[in-house]
Amino acid sequence: MDDILTQVLNYGFDRGIGIYMLQLKPWTKPQANSEANAIVLNTNWHNKKELAFQAAHEIAHLLDGDRGVLYYATKPAKTAAEGEANRTALKIVVPMYFADTDPEDANLHAFMSDLAIPCWLEDEARLTIHKHFEKTGSK
Repeated sequence: MDDILTQVLNYGFDRGIGIYMLQLKPWTKPQANSEANAIVLNTNWHNKKELAFQAAHEIAHLLDGDRGVLYYATKPAKTAAEGEANRTALKIVVPMYFADTDPEDANLHAFMSDLAIPCWLEDEARLTIHKHFEKTGSK
């Protein structure tokens, strides 16, 4: 899935987002910095399959206009921001992943497995994939 990661990074670059790829401890999470309009990805992350969706998620925070450090936000505010970043991230990666796929060949579970998307996003992923094919005229 390095191709998807490259596409996601280019998506961010095209929107003026800085991307820092650092080798950190395997469990050090990625971050978005709204003041710098940049994200930090951990290239030493313990599950490399997650990197493309992580990158899309952090880019989404910036595109969604999230400001400040969410560690200090109230739980409802943090949950809402994280949920919206997940939805935006799916809108970023779905067209990339399914670019050369006919609707009848679209496989939700392969998509989620290939990008290590958390299972709690299955319904949102299904909806995003459906909307993608509706939008492209391929129901």
